[in-house]
Amino acid sequence: MLILGCTRPAIDVERLAREELGAPHGALIIFTPSTCSVDAQVFASLNTLDARPSARVVGLVGETDTSLTSMSALARDFGIRFVLRPLQPDRRALLQRLALAGQPVLLVVRRGRLRAIEFLGESRASDLGYVLGSDGVRTTSP
Repeated sequence: MLILGCTRPAIDVERLAREELGAPHGALIIFTPSTCSVDAQVFASLNTLDARPSARVVGLVGETDTSLTSMSALARDFGIRFVLRPLQPDRRALLQRLALAGQPVLLVVRRGRLRAIEFLGESRASDLGYVLGSDGVRTTSP
């Protein structure tokens, strides 16, 4: 179990990732669209991963305008085909601290366990190969 103890209160990141994903394999990306610097290919890689029957991708959006219309427009603008949800008010402060002032964060879950936390910043899809594997989330132990 991984707990980030430098935040107050501590965040049980593994539990949070499992709850948000609702699947044993996949990736959870937390980002703020207005400050998102993620390469479009990263979203394309996550779309490919989400298309696999054994994995799921969920995007949590840290913006105040998260109406259904705005979420649909956001998905269209970023080329996202995976599930997008707004950060829930009870988790927003905790997750925004994890996201380090707007820097996108990718949490990778394999076999129900948190296997990687990547702060994406200026990441490109090629940077994620060692985290996601060439075909998405690997289902073998690291």
